[in-house]
Amino acid sequence: TSIEQLAKTMVQFDLEFEASISSDNQSVTFAEVVNDVEQWIELARLLDENPLRNIPQRDTEIFDVVDNNDNIINQADRGTIHKEDLLHRAVHVFVFNRFGKLFLQKRSLYKDSSPGLWDSSCSGHLDSGENYESASERELKEELGVKSRIEFITKLMPSVNTGWEFIGLYSCSHNGPFNFPYSEIETGGFFDLETISHWIKCRPEDFAPGFIECFKVYKEIK
Repeated sequence: TSIEQLAKTMVQFDLEFEASISSDNQSVTFAEVVNDVEQWIELARLLDENPLRNIPQRDTEIFDVVDNNDNIINQADRGTIHKEDLLHRAVHVFVFNRFGKLFLQKRSLYKDSSPGLWDSSCSGHLDSGENYESASERELKEELGVKSRIEFITKLMPSVNTGWEFIGLYSCSHNGPFNFPYSEIETGGFFDLETISHWIKCRPEDFAPGFIECFKVYKEIK
């Protein structure tokens, strides 16, 4: 969130910020007073309406459990699925801008898996009874605050690197800006595909394993 966006949001929330220089009571700008990155982050989090801004996931969420052919065989809560490595479903969406750059998000440190690592533009589990396309559209809206026509790319088979998820991989076009919940995403940016490839080669530990798998498959297809 830029300084200008945050300032406008504060006005929308009727948050007043008045500051003065004690020596002569001269008014100063918001940006002049709040000039520390950590202060900006805390202010942005203050304005995050997500009720789970400090707990971005619940272990009690219910997902479909599937077999080796991606057929639904049961339902279980999130905690049980991850603890027992049960096969389940998820989606990843790659968002490209008009220059062909891919938006990557940096996962919040509050996430229970791959905290602080770079990941797909948006991703998430399918709710019980939900299909892949609907989940992709929902995640795009929930995580990035946008609506865009999505295109199916492929489906990835479950493995240890995908967290035992069948992954529906989609793509869409959007130039931003994005409005993401700080409980989910710390920051994000658009990157050239070759830059990402080189980055993964040099520092794979910077990325969520599921994204590396999705990106590898995408590069092979495209």
